[in-house]
Amino acid sequence: MNVKTVVYLAINTCTYFYLINVVFHMMIFFSVNVNGFLKSNYVSQGDVVTELLWNSFYVVAFIASHSLLAWEEFKNIAKYVNVAPLYRTFYIFVTGLTLQSLMNSWTIIEPSRLPLVWDKKDYHTFVIICQILQILGWLMTILGIFVLDFSEFIGCKQIWNIQLSSSCPLAEKSQSARQFLANMRHPTLTGFLVVLWLVPCMTIDRFLLASAFTLYLSHSSKLTEEDYVYLKRMQERKKESLEFMSMESKTS
Repeated sequence: MNVKTVVYLAINTCTYFYLINVVFHMMIFFSVNVNGFLKSNYVSQGDVVTELLWNSFYVVAFIASHSLLAWEEFKNIAKYVNVAPLYRTFYIFVTGLTLQSLMNSWTIIEPSRLPLVWDKKDYHTFVIICQILQILGWLMTILGIFVLDFSEFIGCKQIWNIQLSSSCPLAEKSQSARQFLANMRHPTLTGFLVVLWLVPCMTIDRFLLASAFTLYLSHSSKLTEEDYVYLKRMQERKKESLEFMSMESKTS
């Protein structure tokens, strides 16, 4: 293994642990409050309109950076400066950084400042159902990543291909896989929508964030019937693989 590959893998590993940290804080930010209030250090005290505008700015900054880095032009620049294998790692790092900035800077608009969009916290059964669905939503979000090629998702395979002198991982995939990834940029969409919306109380600031994320994620997803067939086939393969590993561990 050459020095360049070792350095790239070290950077990728650091980014991977940073991603885990961001996801952990996302769980706290979105789901730790049983009533559905977002978890933030800032609570509305000044002009509500100004604070909502700042919240909107953080959302737009995240969406803009996430979309721009998906453009082929930026990928071509990475190829030109000979750091293409690190591009996915860089993409994940910037995504995590903008999400962390959003969470750290977010201002909660309490019900005393603006009315709730809905308030069902007095329905205890509904509150419990929402808590269960929040857990299931996060499980769906995380497992949705593992259904696909996890090593490619975190950018590890792109770097390892340097050592193998192989082509881009995407080029090695089947036509069905490439079509699915092109049509579904966010395979964790359903689980994350559950996390965003299924809460007992919907504050104005959470409604703003949930609406913006829903529109953005839905706009970039254009699945066809062939994509659903491919995804089902991948799920079956992952299940068979896990069953095989389980049998191997029992016999060893």
